[in-house]
Amino acid sequence: MDLLDDTSLMAHLLRIPDPRSRRGCSFEWPFLLAVLAAAMAAGEAKVRAIADWIKAREEELVRLLAPRCGRVPSLTTLERVLWQVDRQALEQAVTAHAHANQAAAKEPWTGVAADGKVQRGLLPHGAGLCLVSAACHQSGVVLAQVAVPDKGSEIAAMAGLLGPVGLAQRVLTVDSLHCQRELAQRVIAQGGAYIMGLKGNQPTMHECVIELFNTPAGRRFQPVEDTATDSAAGHGRYEQRTLETSTLLNDYLDWPGLAQVMRRHCRRTLLKNGQVEEETTHFITSLTPEQADAKVLAELIRGHWTIENKVHHVRDVSFREDACSARTGSAAQALAALHNGILNALRFAGRTNIAQALRFNAAYATSALRCIGALPT
Repeated sequence: MDLLDDTSLMAHLLRIPDPRSRRGCSFEWPFLLAVLAAAMAAGEAKVRAIADWIKAREEELVRLLAPRCGRVPSLTTLERVLWQVDRQALEQAVTAHAHANQAAAKEPWTGVAADGKVQRGLLPHGAGLCLVSAACHQSGVVLAQVAVPDKGSEIAAMAGLLGPVGLAQRVLTVDSLHCQRELAQRVIAQGGAYIMGLKGNQPTMHECVIELFNTPAGRRFQPVEDTATDSAAGHGRYEQRTLETSTLLNDYLDWPGLAQVMRRHCRRTLLKNGQVEEETTHFITSLTPEQADAKVLAELIRGHWTIENKVHHVRDVSFREDACSARTGSAAQALAALHNGILNALRFAGRTNIAQALRFNAAYATSALRCIGALPT
């Protein structure tokens, strides 16, 4: 298979070693990877649906890709591919594809959100799997992903995620679960910065930050040094958000790289009935006021939700990932990794409506093959 574009997803998938025995292989490894990825780029999520899409387009796929045996693989063959594929090599291929397509010049302190997602389709079978991913705030491009047995293992997995991401001049945003001293040290050592949610898992520091912002202004000192306020309407509600920052605890709290503490107050009004909800959360960051004022910090905190809105939600809705119960061998993680790779390929192609792009690929096999780079554009 001749590939014209070294930045295509297919070019990187071809680096995955063939796990099959050399004897008795009817299909070339690149052909199997191409039809499997193309079916997933057409929105098929379950292995049987993938096999059905490929079989329905057998004549076209054989004409375009010219496999040696002149036919397409069966359901059993595709299952074996997903069971046996080297999941680590697959994740590395998707990560390499993401980095190859990233702009060479990026603005300083680009946000990267990291969070875990449980494969819920496996839970009824007692086969827990949690995938911890890191995605760019603006684009939603997944930079890296690692698997852990369950949600409680996310903290240990984060260290393995940071290396492939590359944190130099990037801001890692994480929720309070990952507000850990070791993680803060790793981020600083790699030339990056962090914004961490702060809750009861760091009780002493959390209480100090709460007390600081609750101190009346002018009583002893001015606790708030900078403020940013914004508002937005959508999803049936109107939100008003205020972020306050302070550097007064930098010398008091023993925390790696601490440069500012923050309090964020959110007031939500439900447009349907006028009901008001209020929430106050706290954060810490290694970004100094000179590097990021309250307005920039507020944008980075909002940007953390990219990983939920542009990655996890899309994988659940468009790829129906939580409905998939494939649990043999590498299948579950392999499917999730390919979902990330296809989402990245669509975003690099400028597609913002992922569901629409998948429908178009489902209608035209040539479009699905071009999406992954198996055919020249």
